[in-house]
Amino acid sequence: MKGLITNTSTLIISLIGFIGGSIWAVQSGWEIEPIIIASVSAIQILTYMTLKFMPSNSQPSDEKQSQNIMNKEKVKKQVNIQNNSGKIDM
Repeated sequence: MKGLITNTSTLIISLIGFIGGSIWAVQSGWEIEPIIIASVSAIQILTYMTLKFMPSNSQPSDEKQSQNIMNKEKVKKQVNIQNNSGKIDM
């Protein structure tokens, strides 16, 4: 779901919906349908900005990632990759 919300195409559609809904609401004398379209689009724009530009806390940058890799001889090796350092320990 996060992939859909942070998609640039979805943002562009939401901007069009917000602008179009706002213009339609003013011209129609503030009917409910254009207000709903503008409101939903505004919520999606705010959600996009929040998810896109806020740092995620899913994985600290100091923590090492550990992966098990199977090579052609079927020997398991543990590979430690440290984020933002370019260091790989095998």
